[in-house]
Amino acid sequence: MNVLYGGRSSLYVKYAKKILPLGDDGRYNLFVQEHLIYVRKGTEIVPVEGKRHLLNLLEDKKKEIRDYIKSSRIKVMKKDPYTFIPVLEYYDSIVK
Repeated sequence: MNVLYGGRSSLYVKYAKKILPLGDDGRYNLFVQEHLIYVRKGTEIVPVEGKRHLLNLLEDKKKEIRDYIKSSRIKVMKKDPYTFIPVLEYYDSIVK
């Protein structure tokens, strides 16, 4: 697992590479990289599927985080795990 953000809460990503066979001879196979995103809050590490799961995990400050995402125009996308970092940094700053 790779650590993308480490603080009071942490962001982990696990990368997996797959080859999807599309032809008999292997010339037209498709290479796909998938990743699984995990967030550590307190002592538990929870898989996160997207923005909704992240907000449900951080439910103690959900309204403040939602307002921050809207005002900063942040797009949280599962395809790009780095988009989760500003949200977790903001969460860590308001929890202190």
